Amino acid sequence: MDDIIDVLFKGGNLTEINVTMLRAYMDRWKVGGYHALIETHVIPDFEIADFLAEYLKIPRYYNLGPNDISEAALEKISYIQAREHCCLPVEITKDKLLKVIFADPTNKKVISKLVETIGIEITPAVSSKHEIEVAVGNIYSPEQQLGWVFQEGS
Repeated sequence: MDDIIDVLFKGGNLTEINVTMLRAYMDRWKVGGYHALIETHVIPDFEIADFLAEYLKIPRYYNLGPNDISEAALEKISYIQAREHCCLPVEITKDKLLKVIFADPTNKKVISKLVETIGIEITPAVSSKHEIEVAVGNIYSPEQQLGWVFQEGS
């Protein structure tokens, strides 16, 4: 899978000038392609999610709520990991894969790191950064959000 800048360029959503500017921004501020897109406002996050779902042929999630998420999936990725990687686990499929919604499903390093950490293969889906951040805050319980505090205090 190509990085997000390449994917959007190949799909006609970015011009060569956009790509040059974004690569320079990435080099200057030492951020990835997704963060460069979000921070420069070249394309709104919901449009990025729409495009990636279509281009990568993966599910696109909207308005995520507790009824969309299985408790077993939620236990696989901690609140801190979800925040750090802007992702949300949805379900464990009948094929024993963990379906995870990402803001940037092209980030192979994040997906590999999660697979290594949780020990289960991941099948990606996509949603906007904003939708994921709101859902993570609403879906993880206060105990899950503050679990690291309770663990250190024990």
